[in-house]
Amino acid sequence: MFKILKIIFGENNNNCIDCGFILNCNGCTNCFGCVNLRNASNQIFNKQYSKEEYNQNINSILGSYEKLEKFKRQFSEFKKTFPMKENYNLKSINSKGDYLFECKMSKIHLNV
Repeated sequence: MFKILKIIFGENNNNCIDCGFILNCNGCTNCFGCVNLRNASNQIFNKQYSKEEYNQNINSILGSYEKLEKFKRQFSEFKKTFPMKENYNLKSINSKGDYLFECKMSKIHLNV
């Protein structure tokens, strides 16, 4: 159902390849630090770059532990500026909960 390949630190993504720190993206290739993108490529923080610029920036970030940790903090703040879905259900009718796929009249009860 969901297809991802070579993703680091991704959440709620589908059909993405060679991406890192992405949230709620679909059909993306070579995206880093991106949120809510569809069919995009060579983007950092949702900004378009040429393939060469993208590779140069990513190699700089991934080449240093300190820069990677800084990027993680920046991404954490960046993703807070975007609207998020109420839930991540798919083809679920009269159902309550989160991450429900092809359900009918289901309810998730959590005892916390």
